[in-house]
Amino acid sequence: MNLQHYLHLQREMAAKVIIPATGGGYVPHKENLVFSFDICYKDETAVVACVVDKWQGQRVKSFIATARVNFPYIPRFFCFREGPPIIVVLRAIQDQYGYKPDLILVDGHGTAHPEKCGLATWVGVNTGSPAVGCAKSTLLPYSAKGMKKKGEYARIELNGEIVGVALITRDNVKPVFVSPGFRISVRESIHIISSMTPKYRIPEPLRAADHLAGRFAKGESDSELIDLGFLKQ
Repeated sequence: MNLQHYLHLQREMAAKVIIPATGGGYVPHKENLVFSFDICYKDETAVVACVVDKWQGQRVKSFIATARVNFPYIPRFFCFREGPPIIVVLRAIQDQYGYKPDLILVDGHGTAHPEKCGLATWVGVNTGSPAVGCAKSTLLPYSAKGMKKKGEYARIELNGEIVGVALITRDNVKPVFVSPGFRISVRESIHIISSMTPKYRIPEPLRAADHLAGRFAKGESDSELIDLGFLKQ
């Protein structure tokens, strides 16, 4: 595999990214639909869960689907592994049920990536939708010394530019790593993730998607979960 080719693709995509300054870009509203994605694996098959919620409102629907993975797991190139299955599920939801995301949330990075092209960036650019990444670990250095309280954050910088933050979502718990993917500011990304973590470290919709994907991969399901079946990319 020629990783230089994919590195070039990441840099091309990063050049297309729109990250507005504070006070600009996407701001969520009450009736907006938020699509939250998480994936688990059965060999080289991705089990993709998507939870659709109204912004700060009730759950609308929960979806599950499987899709073949065509790219190996390689750190920093995660977008090429998980981006295509997410896109195929998102399009199936749009085509079959008519739901269109106002905001996409993924378990991964956006611009807080060595090439400024994490999973949230890839999904945002390829759909044109505002997207935010929330990851459990970081690809870039940061200093969070002394941070303990919910809402505190440390800046993550790349070449002098703020590309994301390490955000404390619960007192005395290690941070999550938040970065915009597309058409949303760093500050608004922080606000969104903070609003989605009333009890736990991980945003509630991502926790729900992770739970659904994991259960489905084990052969368990839920009567309210809509199974889209196996989707071809």
